[in-house]
Amino acid sequence: MTHDKGWFDLARQRLPGGDWVCYEIFEGDQAAAAPMPVVRKTAKRPAPALLQKARELLNQGYVEAAANYVRQAFESGLRAACELKSIKLPYKQDLTDHKAQDLLTALKSWPGNPPTVRKTDWDAALNQLQLLKDVVMNPYSHPSAPNIPRQEVVNAADAVETFLDLVRKK
Repeated sequence: MTHDKGWFDLARQRLPGGDWVCYEIFEGDQAAAAPMPVVRKTAKRPAPALLQKARELLNQGYVEAAANYVRQAFESGLRAACELKSIKLPYKQDLTDHKAQDLLTALKSWPGNPPTVRKTDWDAALNQLQLLKDVVMNPYSHPSAPNIPRQEVVNAADAVETFLDLVRKK
């Protein structure tokens, strides 16, 4: 158990397969006479679960919420990719201080791993993410977001999924 969200996210990503389960516990109703915990089961590997939630929200017509979940999947995927591909980053005491752009830029140095991940495929995925980060994911994750075309969010979700597929390949 931990109260540190950064540590929780790091530990959750490193859990082995099998019977391990992650839970988040929140304080429930503030008006209750005694604290009532709210327990929520969470995915061990957050990026794919966040992307799945984004697609569910898109199907329900909640485009703005879906855009936010795509952004979260993107950022979680970047962090996982940096770890899995052994990307060196400047030291920061709080790992969450690494901005998405810093991670994206650092990932461009990964040489690929032919034949499973060609450098050209890797670079194309990162370039697509860069564009969609600037045009879709960043502006649409703020309260003053413009009218969000559904197809742009779908394209962003597809690009994140393509990237995650490349990250999982050895």
